[in-house]
Amino acid sequence: MKATYQLNQEKLEYNFQVLKKRDEENTITKSQQKRKITRLQDSLNNLKSKLAKQEKTYRTEYLEFFTYKYNCYKHNLFFQDAAS
Repeated sequence: MKATYQLNQEKLEYNFQVLKKRDEENTITKSQQKRKITRLQDSLNNLKSKLAKQEKTYRTEYLEFFTYKYNCYKHNLFFQDAAS
């Protein structure tokens, strides 16, 4: 009976050590994943910012181009009317 008790005690201690080790590993993994999430969120925010800047630049350039073409069109109409 005492041998069975001793064996069960050793099994429990071993299982406890295994669980402690797994808990430590899980804590490390969780910490690494949090850092990775933070890094990815920073990257996402930078990309969103870059996209917004590019879209603003595109809109500005498009508006300038459209205004230029419109002014050229008006200029051509003016000279066509003057020539008539």
